[in-house]
Amino acid sequence: MNKQGFQIGGSLLARNTVLNFIGLSAPIFVALLVIPYTIKGLGVDRFGVLSLAFLIVGYFSLFDIGLGRATIKFVSEAFGRGDYGVMPAIIWTSLSIQLVLGVVGGAALFIFVPLIVGKLKIPVNLLSETKTSLYLLSLSLPIILCAANLRGALEAVQRFDLVNLIRVPASSLILLLPVVGILVGYKLPGIISMVVVFRFVTLIIYLLFCFKVFPLLKLKIAIDRCFFSKLLTFGGWVTLSNVLVPILTTVDRIVIGGLISMAAVTYYSVPCDAVLRLLIVPSAIILTLFPAFSSLSVVDKSMMKQVYVCGLKYTLIVLGPLITGVIVFAGPILSIWIDEEFAAKSSAILQILAVGVLLNGLAQMSAGLLDGINKPDVRAKVFALIVPVYIALLLFFINYYGVVGAALAWTIKACMEFVIFSLVASALIKIDADIFKKEKFVQLISLFFMFSFFSLLMVFFHFNLKIQMSLMACLTVIFGTLIYKYVLSYRELAFLRRVVACR
Repeated sequence: MNKQGFQIGGSLLARNTVLNFIGLSAPIFVALLVIPYTIKGLGVDRFGVLSLAFLIVGYFSLFDIGLGRATIKFVSEAFGRGDYGVMPAIIWTSLSIQLVLGVVGGAALFIFVPLIVGKLKIPVNLLSETKTSLYLLSLSLPIILCAANLRGALEAVQRFDLVNLIRVPASSLILLLPVVGILVGYKLPGIISMVVVFRFVTLIIYLLFCFKVFPLLKLKIAIDRCFFSKLLTFGGWVTLSNVLVPILTTVDRIVIGGLISMAAVTYYSVPCDAVLRLLIVPSAIILTLFPAFSSLSVVDKSMMKQVYVCGLKYTLIVLGPLITGVIVFAGPILSIWIDEEFAAKSSAILQILAVGVLLNGLAQMSAGLLDGINKPDVRAKVFALIVPVYIALLLFFINYYGVVGAALAWTIKACMEFVIFSLVASALIKIDADIFKKEKFVQLISLFFMFSFFSLLMVFFHFNLKIQMSLMACLTVIFGTLIYKYVLSYRELAFLRRVVACR
């Protein structure tokens, strides 16, 4: 296992990133296909209740208190050291805490169901269905948390092949189950019952895969008290971050709704939600690299630095051109998707937010590294510092520039995250310029700025859409060719050739 741990700097990480991207993307395409039918079959009110019920359970998942990520962290470290004997104790200890927290969280949700339902504007004919659905979903909370814990154990040892073998069908079937329920005539409680049973089956599959990957797990059921404080301390800081991040991602809409109008919220939310989908790119990369950072932090810090810089490089190579394309075609995208009037009011918002998404995607790499080197407190403290500054920026810019000001404030916030996380991470791991030089980062930055400059000229000169698309295609081909020739290393080119050859 120790030798395998040192291989995580090679093609294994690239392969796992591709697998994670597929695993995260698949549900989006399934949702695009089935949600219109689900809305039609359930009706707008019943579908709204279903969506809200899942959202409420998602909030109660904070009872996880960061143990899923803590499990990845400490199992990854053991994996890096080749210490197989300690892995069962880490996994069983974390799983036992998770089970207790899941039961407590589920019980809390069960108790608060009447209060929650009473505070929502639910049609009278759906009150009984809503209560029963939430009661049933409260039973699933321990299942959800334990499944996430076992999935984290697999991610810790880079078994993303198994993770996505479960993730893709599981996440897709969760979206398809309401369709099945509609076809057989079920109402919400029947659909939710199918979801709970399916999640339990998913949990069992994760457990069986863990038994396969960690043979000692079924032979050595051990709960070690010494891991309690480690898991809870790390998880506690992660939980603080998880509480603060939703504030950073939702407060803008609340302030817009309070200071301007609900219509303004729509003009802001639609482009915001759309461009945030592009964060699936850095999410797929960091999902792979976080356990790698944890493993390498205890066995090979020089390789950890190299993997970190490569993560930044790959994020910019993939996400950069996508963001540039969104900025260039913001108007046509919104015109075709919604209408021209909407595009006139939201194009500038989309363009400004797109810049912020690129910075946020790069910041995620540094934030993930901080967790990997056992500094989750730093990430939480940075978020705590940024929250009041961001709220002040929102109030100031919205007052002067309206909805566009909210987009400016969000992008400035993303820039702050990128700068602070990058500087702190670089200082903590003592990274130097030689690594960036070795990974040809200067060449990448130069090529990206040239690509962006010539792309944005099309917006300045107001070329028609067909000419813009043709020029953009040519620029993208040129950018890709130059990246291939001057930025990617021999090992990266060898991996790309294997991917193209499907080997």
